[in-house]
Amino acid sequence: MNDFYILDGHRVVACPDIRVWSRWMETFDRRQVASTKVGSGSVSTVFLGMDHGWGSLNDRAPIVFESLVFGGPLDEEMVRYSTWCQAKAGHLEMVRRCRAAERWPYRVLRWVMSLLRSLLPERTKL
Repeated sequence: MNDFYILDGHRVVACPDIRVWSRWMETFDRRQVASTKVGSGSVSTVFLGMDHGWGSLNDRAPIVFESLVFGGPLDEEMVRYSTWCQAKAGHLEMVRRCRAAERWPYRVLRWVMSLLRSLLPERTKL
């Protein structure tokens, strides 16, 4: 089983020579799938180059991509993938989740304010 991988375009390819792998990994532009600023945080999705599916069965695809949230309500949330397409779709899903997490306190606050308004006498409305 191989632990090191590089990309041929968007296709994951095993790389048995660690010297070739390390030279290939030096260029970050090749490894970045996407990066998006979301509210008070950001989502970064990258090619890891190593199989992070440690201890999994040998008949599965290597886990070599990762989406990670930096800052915001979902800080340090992480999801890993096997293919570029999964990583791209997963990045968009993580961005969607981050945007929703940034918004939910405001929806709750509006609901609480409307509840308080309904409970107060007419003269003291907020």
